[in-house]
Amino acid sequence: MNYNRTDPIASLATTPGISAISIIRVSGYDLKKIYQLITNKKSYKNRYAEYCNIFDLKKKIILDKSIVIYFEKPHSYTGEDIIEIHCHGGHIIAQSILNMLYNHNIKPAYPGEYSYRAFLNNKIDLVEAELISSLINTTSEYSQNIILDNFDNKLSKNISRINNKIISILSIIEHELDFSEEEIKFTSKKTILNEIKDIETTVNQYLKRKNLIKAINSGIDVVILGLPNAGKSSLFNTLIGYDRTIVSSEKGTTRDSVETKLLINQYPVNLIDTAGYFNANDDLNRKSINQSMKYAKNADIILYLDEYNPIKQFKNLELTCNNIIYCRSKQDKAIKEINNDGSLNISSKTNYGINNLFEQLSTVLLTDYKYDFNKDTIIVSDRQIKIFNQADLLLKDIKNLLQDNVGMDVIASYMHELTNLFNECLGKVSNNEVLESIFSNFCVGK
Repeated sequence: MNYNRTDPIASLATTPGISAISIIRVSGYDLKKIYQLITNKKSYKNRYAEYCNIFDLKKKIILDKSIVIYFEKPHSYTGEDIIEIHCHGGHIIAQSILNMLYNHNIKPAYPGEYSYRAFLNNKIDLVEAELISSLINTTSEYSQNIILDNFDNKLSKNISRINNKIISILSIIEHELDFSEEEIKFTSKKTILNEIKDIETTVNQYLKRKNLIKAINSGIDVVILGLPNAGKSSLFNTLIGYDRTIVSSEKGTTRDSVETKLLINQYPVNLIDTAGYFNANDDLNRKSINQSMKYAKNADIILYLDEYNPIKQFKNLELTCNNIIYCRSKQDKAIKEINNDGSLNISSKTNYGINNLFEQLSTVLLTDYKYDFNKDTIIVSDRQIKIFNQADLLLKDIKNLLQDNVGMDVIASYMHELTNLFNECLGKVSNNEVLESIFSNFCVGK
């Protein structure tokens, strides 16, 4: 895809299909002639919704009666002229209008091309573009609220503050490189080192929220794990509220992992039911067990089930996970919900202990995925995480170099690399390949 084209573009801005209305968006440098051609009107009012016919003059027919709005540049989403056509919904009408536009040498828009043009025309920066992408793909109100809380350029401003601090230190160093110790009093390395440590602390605070970023972008993986016939599928069905997987007294009924999305106290969760693990001799069972272990190794939270001693059984697996909730399953006649070893007594048959399990899950979610709307700011994309990780490594190198009394010209070169990283985060020095990989993940019409 060549995003750096200057052609006018058009696409649906709403989901294709049956609906009350469909919205078609056209963007280009000068769309006045297009507006006249499709409406048969000689003039327009900027940012004014006008009810009019949409014409296909080549076919000499009216395609629809629509509301049409003209947004003059630069006061539009893309910074170019935009025409929005609010036509009747359905497959045929919107497509017939698009085909007519394409016949006027308007090109179909690529995924994310409108946002790409908005970025090029300084309507949004790269951080805001990634927030838009996350907002479109969010699956919970909690994630939505966090993303919207960052929409007032909080992150961009904070990154700029970090960068300005680095530039300030760098300007002092480079200024002093032009003088000898006899001419001026040099800034002490201890002072510079303290500034670097402050920046490093800020960077690490962002990186600590990686689990929250994952929750926003893809959900929290909660994996149900245990031996065959431990009651995993029964618990899975109980937690989601309906029979999603087949339950049988025969061991090994679940061969393939089953996943569904649900909300637990506003948190987006991917609940995964896995096959039981054992020493299998056949290829099919080995593949099922390998898949279960793969999910377990990548789990954010594991619900481990066993009828007798879940803690002991889990230890035999030699797996590591930050959050494990041990459940003694099939406890239909239990008289206490929590055992002395901390495991929970549960029964999917009678729902005994299920509320307590939900409470434990909620506690983990509230602790590990907490967001303070009064003071928190987060990085939102894998690209940003990668840049902050690189910045963290550079800051550590600069600290070590300062402590080893390496020449300040070397320190300066590392500082330049650091400013380039944060500029890249904002999109100021990104190459086209990086930009296109970001915007191609957007939907068509955004």
